Amino acid sequence: MATKTVHRLTAAWCAKPEIAPGRYPDGGGLYLQITGTGGRSWIFRYKRHGRVREMGLGSAALVSLKTARERLAAARSKLADDLDPLAERRTVRKARRHVETHRCLFTHALEKVIAVQAAQWKGGEDSKHAAQWRSTLKLHAETLMHADVADINTASIIRVLEPIWKTKPETASRIRQRIEIILEWCRAHGYRTGDNPARFAGHLEHLLGEQQREVKHHASLPYSQCGEFIGRLREQGGTAARALEMLVLCASRTGEVAGATWGEIDLDAKTWTIPAARMKAKRPHRVPLSSPAVALLETIGPGNPDALVFPSPRGKVLSDMAMAAVLVRMGHKKGESFTCHGFRSSIRTWITETTSTPVDVAEAVLAHEKRGAVQQAYERSDFLEQRRPLMQRWADYLSKRDSGVLPFASEAAA
Repeated sequence: MATKTVHRLTAAWCAKPEIAPGRYPDGGGLYLQITGTGGRSWIFRYKRHGRVREMGLGSAALVSLKTARERLAAARSKLADDLDPLAERRTVRKARRHVETHRCLFTHALEKVIAVQAAQWKGGEDSKHAAQWRSTLKLHAETLMHADVADINTASIIRVLEPIWKTKPETASRIRQRIEIILEWCRAHGYRTGDNPARFAGHLEHLLGEQQREVKHHASLPYSQCGEFIGRLREQGGTAARALEMLVLCASRTGEVAGATWGEIDLDAKTWTIPAARMKAKRPHRVPLSSPAVALLETIGPGNPDALVFPSPRGKVLSDMAMAAVLVRMGHKKGESFTCHGFRSSIRTWITETTSTPVDVAEAVLAHEKRGAVQQAYERSDFLEQRRPLMQRWADYLSKRDSGVLPFASEAAA
């Protein structure tokens, strides 16, 4: 009778307590190993590239003979595919340990990302931007806050965004962008792998659909009324009123004026150079100063290079609402008539309707860049000298309106 080469052992025999220490083959490389202390375990002994290796398949007290044979079959299948089952198991265990030691909750990742982003925000981690990140995510993405970032998937993101995607499109888009940034940070730091489930292009756009957004522009004062406004504004006292006057004369944003320092101002060259870090587009911007703008600055300065041009009463940067409060003080109801930011639209409309200024120059007044990347590479001018007579002309227009002189007709810009 032929000798049995596989499945030599039986479950009943393996359970006998009197078996002497040693290794007992079941066939196919599977052994029941019994130590001198009575410990019992399953061993898979195999040869790979001429080297004998041994792989534990579990304790015989916990793993049955049937299960040991199933594990043996799985290991031998890997060998047949030219894979080392022992090396592969070590890799899996290492990856599991990595995940366990690199577990990160979404709420912790949020704070880490805020700390990174804060370098770009005025006010750092205590800025309004940081507060908005925390409040919007805690309100609308509560289900993610205490989830392991490695477990967050597309379904998790859909649950957060779907209820507000159509009804609050702007909020939903910002939340999606913030989640995407956080998960991308997690992937870069090894807390998760795979594609970003919050990605919109080619992913969520097919699941959530398009949003219907109502475009809201900042209310602006018609340029024909700006001269009369400037006249009344100059009667107002206080730093915020002077900052608002600078904003109107220079077509600047509130934050650019509020954060201006004397080191940025060159009164001799009649130029205000705003560094890239303080610009929305992250590009430096030079502002040609008209005669009224220079006169305004000369009445309050100059000061130390690091000193603010328009400090608050406490010597800090003016708040976002300080200039808006001037409008209210002058009798303009908040949000019902026009905004500080709207003066940028006023001057842009004035340029279009009363001058023949080239579009690139007109857009440069607002620090907008409409040229393509290739064109920018060859045409690096910021049109400062073309803008200088234009800004003087704007200042003159305001003064003429202040004096009751009718606006000049449309003609070529100087």
